[in-house]
Amino acid sequence: MSKVSERDVLRKVCTRIAEIGGLKGISSRNLNNIETARKGVKELLDEYADRKYDSLKKEVRVMYKENTELKAKIHDLEAIILDKNAIISEMTIENSELRDKNIKLHDKNLEANEDIAYYKKTLEVMNKEIKVLTEENKFLSKPWYARLFSL
Repeated sequence: MSKVSERDVLRKVCTRIAEIGGLKGISSRNLNNIETARKGVKELLDEYADRKYDSLKKEVRVMYKENTELKAKIHDLEAIILDKNAIISEMTIENSELRDKNIKLHDKNLEANEDIAYYKKTLEVMNKEIKVLTEENKFLSKPWYARLFSL
C-alpha cells in the first residue's frame, strides 16, 4: 500500500475545489511542496469567498434599489391616503351639514303639515258656515210674504 503524502492530498483538493467551484486557482503542477499546496488551497478558498462576496454585494445593491423604489411607492401611497382622508373628512362634514338641513326641512315639513291640517279644519268650518249662510241668504232673498207663508 502506497503512502499518500499531504502534498498529493492538497493537490487533489485544489484540483477538485477548482472544478466544483469553477475557479481558476493555481495549476496543480505548480504545487510542488506542502507550503505552496496549502497556499493554493487558501487562494482557491479566498477566490471563492471573493466571488461569493461580489455576488452578495450585487444582490444587496439590487435589494437596496428595490427597497428605495418601494419606499418611494410607500411615500406616494401615504400621500394618496392623506388626500383621500382629507376628502373623506370634507365629505363627512358636508354629510353632517346636509343631515342638519334635512332635519330642519323635516321639521318645517311637519310644521307645514300642521298648518295645512289647521287650514283644512278651518276650511271645513267655513264651508259649513257658507252652506248655512247660503241657505239663509236664499231664504232672506225671497220676498217677505213668501217667507211668511213659506212659499
